[in-house]
Amino acid sequence: MEVQKDSSSTTETVEQGQIDQQNVSAETTDFKSLYESEVANSKKLRKRAQDSEALVSQFNKEKEDAKMKTMEEQKQFESLSEELKTQVETLAPFKERWEAYEASKRESLMSQVPEEDKEQFSKLNLEQLEFMVNKLHQAKPSNPNPAPGAVRSLKDDNLPKGNPFEAEQKLVKENWADVLARYNKK
Repeated sequence: MEVQKDSSSTTETVEQGQIDQQNVSAETTDFKSLYESEVANSKKLRKRAQDSEALVSQFNKEKEDAKMKTMEEQKQFESLSEELKTQVETLAPFKERWEAYEASKRESLMSQVPEEDKEQFSKLNLEQLEFMVNKLHQAKPSNPNPAPGAVRSLKDDNLPKGNPFEAEQKLVKENWADVLARYNKK
């Protein structure tokens, strides 16, 4: 009986210590570091799961290859042929859907290509064609929109200050159009 009393008092002491520790740790906890450690742990677990999945798929492929080799060695071509036929039958609808998608995508992309470039673009595979069409559309520079009433700026720094007839004759001759524009503006 004494042993039970001691164990219950020890449990109470441990529980009291945990409660005190929780109160202190709640006040001094750095939640950002806890979050970052959880994110790191999550990444580690995700990588581990991905590695496991890759290992399983590699094992299954090796198992299938080994099965094919043993069937070939045992001259079981008929059963091998049947298995391959079932694989082809299950994959045929996916192939048809992909070919239809690729044809429609190619057609829509080729409709965006200028006529003179269609022959060269038709030789590209789908990824290259998409890239080139995107580059073609991005490469067109936009012309500035004309603003009504906008006046082009003159080179006032090249114009002589004050009376142009008192300035150097060479400078006036070089900028004569700007000098006239300046007086026409007034």
